[in-house]
Amino acid sequence: MAIRKSQKYLFTSLTAMLFSLVLIPSTSFGEDQQAATTPERAWTLQPAVGFYTDYMFRGKNVYEGTSVQPSVSGSYSFGDLGTFGANVWLQLPAESNEPPEKFNELDTTLSYDIDFDAVTLSAGHIFYTFPGGEGRIRDTLEYFLGFSVDTWGNPTFTFFHDYDEAKYQYYTLTFRQSVPLPEVDDKFVVTPYTTFAFSTNGDDSPRLFKRDGLAHVDVGFSIDLQLAKILVSPNFNYTFEVDDFTNNEFWLGVDFSFDA
Repeated sequence: MAIRKSQKYLFTSLTAMLFSLVLIPSTSFGEDQQAATTPERAWTLQPAVGFYTDYMFRGKNVYEGTSVQPSVSGSYSFGDLGTFGANVWLQLPAESNEPPEKFNELDTTLSYDIDFDAVTLSAGHIFYTFPGGEGRIRDTLEYFLGFSVDTWGNPTFTFFHDYDEAKYQYYTLTFRQSVPLPEVDDKFVVTPYTTFAFSTNGDDSPRLFKRDGLAHVDVGFSIDLQLAKILVSPNFNYTFEVDDFTNNEFWLGVDFSFDA
C-alpha cells in the first residue's frame, strides 16, 4: 500500500514482552470433541464482516473513522499435500470524510499452506486495488512467505514483499494463544496477541516508513463467542509507534463470521 510515526525501543519492546507473558498454554476449546463428532470437509466457505473504529494498516491509521470490512474466505484441502485458500476483502469508509482521506480498498489473496508435524508453511499473493480512487492510491502487488509453530504462544513469522509499486519488505512476528474460559461460558475464548513488525526499503517510497528496522508493535486481545453458526469476536488493540511514520493508536472492532 502506498500510504504508510518514534517511541523508545526499550519501552515498546518491554511492554509487548510483558503482554506476551500473560499467554497461557492451552489447546483450542472443544478441539478434540469436535474432531470426534464432525466429519472433515475438503472445502470450506466463510463470509464475514468487521466493524472497526479506524482502519489500521501496518502501524498506520490510514482511515480515521468507522471502517466496515466485509470478506469472503474459501479453502480446499488436498489432505497431506496442503490446503489452497482464497480471500476477497473490502474496506468501506462509513463516515463522510472527503477524498483524499476517504477511499475504498479491495484486496484479493491467494494462499497455499502445508503442514509438517508441528510446523505450517505458507505462501501466497495479494492484489491490492482501490476502486474509485482515480489514481490517488495506486494498485500494487505483493507476495508473502511464512511459517507457524504449533507450540506455546503459536509463534508465526511472515515475510511480505511489494514487488510492484512500493518495492519494500515488511516482516511480522506474532505470538497468539487462545485461552478457553468455561467458567464464563462453554464457548467463551480469550486470545491475547503481540505482533512485532519490521520493514526494509520503506524509506525509498514517500510516507511508507522512515527507516529500516522495527516499525511498530501491536498488542491486544480478542474474545470469541459462538452463537449458533455465527462467531462473534470483539477485539481490543493498541499500536505503539516506533518508526516516525507509524502511529500510537488505540483501536477496536468486532467481527462476525458465518459457517456456510
